[in-house]
Amino acid sequence: DWDEVTSRLVGQYNFSDDVMVFASFSEGYKGGGYNNSAADTNGDFMGDTILSFDPETSTAYEVGIKSMLMDGKLQLNASVFYTEFDDLQISTLDLETGLQISNGGDAETSGLEAELNYSPLEGLVLMANYAYLDAEFSDGPLDGNDLAYAPDSTFTVGANLEHDFLGGTLNWFALYNYTDDFYHDADNVSQEDSYGLVNARISYTPTDGNWELAIAGDNLTDEDYAAFRADFGLGPQLHWGYTRMLRAEFNIWF
Repeated sequence: DWDEVTSRLVGQYNFSDDVMVFASFSEGYKGGGYNNSAADTNGDFMGDTILSFDPETSTAYEVGIKSMLMDGKLQLNASVFYTEFDDLQISTLDLETGLQISNGGDAETSGLEAELNYSPLEGLVLMANYAYLDAEFSDGPLDGNDLAYAPDSTFTVGANLEHDFLGGTLNWFALYNYTDDFYHDADNVSQEDSYGLVNARISYTPTDGNWELAIAGDNLTDEDYAAFRADFGLGPQLHWGYTRMLRAEFNIWF
């Protein structure tokens, strides 16, 4: 039985109708509980104990800016953040205990995020965003380890072009997503190398119609990456991410 009172405070200042800065302080809470499956605590590969885990609490700070510049053609947003976690809850999977939730110790995350949307011409939007993250355990048995699925850098660049075509609208869209190296587990055993994915889509919509015809492609460069990777003592286990996929779409709105 757990309970917690948390608080949140946000301040905002508008320099003008187009530029705003903000700062926030917030506390987070996750209740404790018991695992659904029994853990093997004596090495006989049979579950014998239901393990509990404690609540997780966090304290987060953030400051940022949101702006609309150049008569609305340029949108620029950015923020920096810092978060402290106490008794961070993590999921682990191995042959002895199965899938279990436990408290990995204290952790700290800090970083920045920025996004930009620019429309230099009517119908054309250029977009980009970048995030830097420093996320690691600061106390406990995993002290110094990186948090799982926490790459140092990620960024996206893309473009969207829309113009008249054959009594309707033709839309061209392309996006590149980059993900830096990261670990799939809190023990920092299974590492994923950095990779980038290219996605694109071309669609046609008639002006007076309720349908759309499109051709799209995901992971056009056929990049190899794993959505899940682990080692349970029997060699690497992994689930590959999607390979190159091309598709045709016909969508109707009612």
